[in-house]
Amino acid sequence: MLIITIGSKVKDGEGNTYTLTEELGHGGFGCVYKAECEADKSVYAVKTLLYSFGDEATAASFKNEVKISSEVSGEHVIHYIYAHDGDEYPELPPYIIMEYAEGGTLADQIKERKKTNSPYSKEELRNLFLQLVDGMKSINKKLVHRDIKPENILICNGICKITDFGLAKVASESTRTMSFKGYGTLQYIAPEAWKSEKNTIQMDIYSMGIVFYELALLDYPYDIISNDVDAYRSAHMFSRIKRTNDLKNVLGADVASIILAMLEKPVQKRLKSWEEIEEQLGNPSLEVNGDLGNIVSLAIGKKIETDTRIQQQIEEKNRKRKEKEDFCNLVRNQFESVIVDFFEQFTNEYNIHLAGNDKCRLQSTSRGYGHIEQFSYQLTIPSVTNIEVKCKVILPNSFTRIVDVDRAYGFSYMYGSVYGKREVVYTPQYKNKDIMGWVEIKNTKGLGFNLWLVQTDDMYGDWYVLRNKNNGIYATQYEPKQEPFAFEIDELDEALKGINAFSLYSSEVEPFDKQKLMGLVAQLIN
Repeated sequence: MLIITIGSKVKDGEGNTYTLTEELGHGGFGCVYKAECEADKSVYAVKTLLYSFGDEATAASFKNEVKISSEVSGEHVIHYIYAHDGDEYPELPPYIIMEYAEGGTLADQIKERKKTNSPYSKEELRNLFLQLVDGMKSINKKLVHRDIKPENILICNGICKITDFGLAKVASESTRTMSFKGYGTLQYIAPEAWKSEKNTIQMDIYSMGIVFYELALLDYPYDIISNDVDAYRSAHMFSRIKRTNDLKNVLGADVASIILAMLEKPVQKRLKSWEEIEEQLGNPSLEVNGDLGNIVSLAIGKKIETDTRIQQQIEEKNRKRKEKEDFCNLVRNQFESVIVDFFEQFTNEYNIHLAGNDKCRLQSTSRGYGHIEQFSYQLTIPSVTNIEVKCKVILPNSFTRIVDVDRAYGFSYMYGSVYGKREVVYTPQYKNKDIMGWVEIKNTKGLGFNLWLVQTDDMYGDWYVLRNKNNGIYATQYEPKQEPFAFEIDELDEALKGINAFSLYSSEVEPFDKQKLMGLVAQLIN
């Protein structure tokens, strides 16, 4: 198969020949060339596609998509002259001959206006919005675009024309490079697309809402901390739209509300059709309706402010939830990669060297995803013992205690004050470092030991082993525990008392190493 490049010749369905004269751009789909028709010297664009098809189903999907795309027509869409799917000219790869747009892309225009600080006027914006809505009406009659962005909107004779409709699905099915099916550009992906839901017109509406926002403010609607997949996924799914007051000031409350309704994260709250958007954009500006228009504008503006505040609260709640999940996953990873890994190695070695079928078993006893703060395993050694291995995540400021308060000076004391009491939150610490995880390991007889994971500068933490014993001072006053013993999973406070103050029990704390762990486990088996 020939490689298409500058100087190559391609043909349309009627046998007309086109010579590629200049590269206009390239991207994930392939390259775009300026081309001249030999018959009448007219200028076209040729987009070459980089894929080869691994199976008949993928090839058939491509051919069907290109066929449907070729049927799209309208004033504000790029006209496909001919789409070669690989059959008619088998010596040539897939390509599309389309009308040539001499004015570059909308992305170029936005970049230049941002550089020169030349925002669009309200009239220019309304005109652009209506052009793009008209183009999307033409496209969505046949298919979902799937990759709306300013780079896919061309300027032809002073008007906007949308291009590359239908190609995002072809790319995803041919390259398999995306973690979600059928969508292309991180900055414009609707929230539900990240969950691999079915492609819908409302996904296109969301993506175009971002384009509208960029046109209005020459800015992106979300603050992105890092330019990676997770950052964009989090923004689209959880973050609020920024600068909503600026949007209202530039467009008026009524048009601003249209864009915000296009960008609603729940599909059921998002605008449902281009006809609905076109109708809203076609309404007379509230400014021409006098006092009534001012009141309506005030009410819409108030709604935008309230919705923004609610979205901010939701964003904060989701941020805290994500922080909690990340912290729990970090502790779980450290627990499983160090502690559980040892028991897995023991199980494998035991079963390799034991004849017969009465094998050792290690299984998770955690109950569902909801228990992200606590997880457990059980090691079963038939005819010997069972060993429970439990881990609890110690979230920051998740503990409370009562302190005494000097009402005159506001000082807090742990003990001895007669002036009053109050509850405070805190994070358990060892040597002034936060404890991140707490582990209980015990056998069927109740013998055991503990470990805790203590915060370090590298965020992953260090493990320490706790060997617990009864305090001889209280031996005659309380019934002692059988040694060695483990504090229960909810007795971290009790363990801390044995280190920081006189208590019924005391604990020897040592940095973790595998030899210590093997010695302690041997005691539980013996």
